Amino acid sequence: MGKIDRKWKISIMIIAISVFAIIIYLNYQEDNDGKLLTRKNIVEIFLDEEIKLKFESMDDQSPYIEDEAMLYSIEGSSLKLKLYIYDSISDKMTAYKPIHDMYDQWASTGNEQYISAKNAIICIVMPDPHTIEFSTINLLYTDITDIIFEKLNDGKTKLCTSESENWEAIYELKYYDHEYSLGGDVLHETRASDSFVIKYKNDDLTDKDLIDIEYDYKNIKGSIHEITINQSNLINVYSNRRETISFPMDEQFNITIHWLGNTESIQVDCSIDGEA
Repeated sequence: MGKIDRKWKISIMIIAISVFAIIIYLNYQEDNDGKLLTRKNIVEIFLDEEIKLKFESMDDQSPYIEDEAMLYSIEGSSLKLKLYIYDSISDKMTAYKPIHDMYDQWASTGNEQYISAKNAIICIVMPDPHTIEFSTINLLYTDITDIIFEKLNDGKTKLCTSESENWEAIYELKYYDHEYSLGGDVLHETRASDSFVIKYKNDDLTDKDLIDIEYDYKNIKGSIHEITINQSNLINVYSNRRETISFPMDEQFNITIHWLGNTESIQVDCSIDGEA
């Protein structure tokens, strides 16, 4: 009887060790393949981009997330960042679910904005708008969101362009895709945004000159009337954010531009295979 008990104990130990080894392996695979973020490398990534973070305190005041965050100030700015860091992307997705269900990728409450980044959630804490130079803060905010997309999420950007004599048309796709396991299923956290803009190639148009546009995209025809260029000579024709993306992508845009008695047409053919 004693020998049988010992055999059962040994069998149970072997099973337990095997399960433990599988868990370690899966976590290693996610850590290794997904290059998970840590507090240290997030701070270093921002420092490489000339944004110096200084730890202030732990913070548990989020209306969405029960976990504590590490609150950082930004040198030379009244902006702050909260970092929520998890052991895996699946743990992050569980914590992030209330935000995702309500707001997709972004959540804003008062002066806070939450952005997903691999196994982390980055919360940008904006100061009181009445006490800041908004244009300066806005530039820094744009830099931070670009870093989160490009460096923390390993985001990819694809461009397709075409030109006429006086105009350039630009289609831009920005996206990332993170694979993770949850409940035995392999899932994907995907975020994508695309935009279509036109740019005037000369310098004889002002922000008071009116422009008319006709466009045809995926059998959707439309027009935009009496618009003007911005300070960068650009006009935004189309922009969109989405959670799913499929490759290969074949996009075609046809656009006709009327300005100052002139007319030009451009066709943009864009084939994207999804490779880096």
